[in-house]
Amino acid sequence: MAPGRGMKVVIENLGVCQKSWKVSVPAERVRAEYETMLDEICRGARVDGFRPGRAPRALVERRYRETVWKEVRERLMREAYRTAIREAVTLPLALLDAKAPLLNNLENGDWTVEFIVEMKPEFDLPPYKGLELSRRSIAVSDSDIDKAIRSLREDQARYADVTDRAAEVGDLVRIDFEAYLDGRPLEEAMPEARGLGKATDFWLRLGEDSPLPKFAEAHIGVRAGDTRSFEFVFPESFSFAPLRGRAVRYETRVKSVQRPHLPEMSLEWLKQWGVTTEDELRAQIRATLNEHQKLEEDNRLRTAALRAVVEKVNMDLPPLERDKTVRIWLADIVRRMAERGHPPDEIRSHSREISQMAIQNASDELRTRFVVEKIAEAEQIRIEEKEVDAEIAYLGSLQRENPDVLRKRLETSGGLDNVRQAILERKVVDFLVAHAKVRG
Repeated sequence: MAPGRGMKVVIENLGVCQKSWKVSVPAERVRAEYETMLDEICRGARVDGFRPGRAPRALVERRYRETVWKEVRERLMREAYRTAIREAVTLPLALLDAKAPLLNNLENGDWTVEFIVEMKPEFDLPPYKGLELSRRSIAVSDSDIDKAIRSLREDQARYADVTDRAAEVGDLVRIDFEAYLDGRPLEEAMPEARGLGKATDFWLRLGEDSPLPKFAEAHIGVRAGDTRSFEFVFPESFSFAPLRGRAVRYETRVKSVQRPHLPEMSLEWLKQWGVTTEDELRAQIRATLNEHQKLEEDNRLRTAALRAVVEKVNMDLPPLERDKTVRIWLADIVRRMAERGHPPDEIRSHSREISQMAIQNASDELRTRFVVEKIAEAEQIRIEEKEVDAEIAYLGSLQRENPDVLRKRLETSGGLDNVRQAILERKVVDFLVAHAKVRG
């Protein structure tokens, strides 16, 4: 008999991302499965006084009746679940419960089983074709090239202590510092900011090319032994999002000032970069910087495209999936804090902030995931196995790990789903950008 034949499925909404699948199995289907199962047992049943498989059917039925009904129930529940999935079209995120009466009598009529499942959220996608995006112009200036050349020379510079003057642009200053946020030590107020709140023997390059030029500016004119106390506002572009726009008071003590002695741009120095003239070096650097800026702008544009869609979507997150993702983020944040040297007591003291961060990260991850999957479904964007193989090979090359070994490890840890999701997201973003109205 064809799987699911005669079964009827009724789907009901129970609440946030929860549904009830009630599957009615007709009495004749129950009887057919019972007879089939009894036949199977009869063929191998061992009953005293009879050769294996030769005992009378009625005797086998009386002896193995409970076993037959147990197996019939399990088989029909599996088949009912598969039938419900086919009817619902979408795979559930999780099976929360299965309810079904016992099967022990062929006279009970139709048999109904109910599955409680958690599903992906139902939501409407906003218009995602024709997104209006702006591409920033790419321009490598002579000043950019000058800075790059200076950086190459500074990497090979020799440094000497300065005792006859104050610190100037281009010098290296060695400092100890402590930071305070709202009157509290930064690493106490925001434990995940470890490394930004306190340091010893921190080397700071003075100049506009410093990663934090305003921070460096506060140390121009210092000498060894000087102290500085100043308020520093982290820029909106700062890599650590929680500190963007926040004002932090820093107290620093200068331990030494050093001036660089840069190598001359001699022919020998130029040859190490594969060129023989400064013009050739500048052309090479211009091409490299141009490609780097283009790549950065491509990534920014891709991020903007996906964010433009996700931010317009209203959805309720499935509770079980949300809680599972929050737990994963909690473990990851705590692990990274421990790796940075935070003691367990300190981590526990900031459990509230850590929980809030994990909840936000989980929400962002799931919202993006569900939007990506829905666009992929609408546009029939699929992942081919060769793409998964290529991604694993690439990851293996980065980690210097055999691709076959890496795949086995990912399969064991469940990480293969993450690889597939990353590929799918990349392909969906490719689609969004390809169908966007990009200015510039």
